[in-house]
Amino acid sequence: MPAGSVTLGGRFKGEMDEAQVSGLVRLAEWIAVQAALGPDGKLVVMGEEETIEGDSDASHMSIILKSLTVDGWVAIGLLTVMLLMKRIS
Repeated sequence: MPAGSVTLGGRFKGEMDEAQVSGLVRLAEWIAVQAALGPDGKLVVMGEEETIEGDSDASHMSIILKSLTVDGWVAIGLLTVMLLMKRIS
């Protein structure tokens, strides 16, 4: 068990989605170097941006259609065939 308190954030501005605590003991010098490196270091890892800038014209339907897998397209095809069979009979 580590002794002392842990402070997350400090001068951080933004939303933090996830924090992981390492089980390794790090020297203060290592932490200082990694903090000085910023996003390029191993101390802070920036995630992928979830918002799409400049693509404000994209509708929800186009985003869903772009992210469909092969299984999703097969299900849509089968449901379309079933709908057409229902209308014919």
